[in-house]
Amino acid sequence: FSPQLLGITRIVIGLLFLEHGTAKVLNFPHAAEAAPRVFDIMAWPAGPAGIIELVAGAMIVLGFFSRWAAFIASGEMAFAYFLAHAARSPYPLLNGGGEAICFCFIFLYLAAAGPGSFAITSSWIYSSGWRRMISMLGWSSPPRPANIECGTGLNWIAISERRAVMRLPVRR
Repeated sequence: FSPQLLGITRIVIGLLFLEHGTAKVLNFPHAAEAAPRVFDIMAWPAGPAGIIELVAGAMIVLGFFSRWAAFIASGEMAFAYFLAHAARSPYPLLNGGGEAICFCFIFLYLAAAGPGSFAITSSWIYSSGWRRMISMLGWSSPPRPANIECGTGLNWIAISERRAVMRLPVRR
């Protein structure tokens, strides 16, 4: 059940990260003691951080380019820890940076491990259902990536796209 647990972890962590982004950008959920404010993208560092948290959080939840989104989110959390938390105290318990450290390393793991199950990935683009939908609309479908095999000790390279195989001579 490893891919399924990885997918559930990605979704839950992504939702938690998305919540931080919606709080900064959309002012939702609104904290009871906080004064209402208007989002300013130029406010440093809350403006760019809010955009990264909103966009990357949504991409991580959906599993759409989640490796890239998790890598960027990991960098943002490392930057946030050293910019906002580490200056107060070297201890995460005292400086309030424990959540930033956890986000940083969980996102770094997701960037390395991949999205797991329940993800919209680029392989969906090349599925047969997608190709049928594109052809019904009259558009041209994206080219299917070729599988390339190099023969060891042989003088040929096999390039296969779907079922067709073409052998090309190789000069040494």
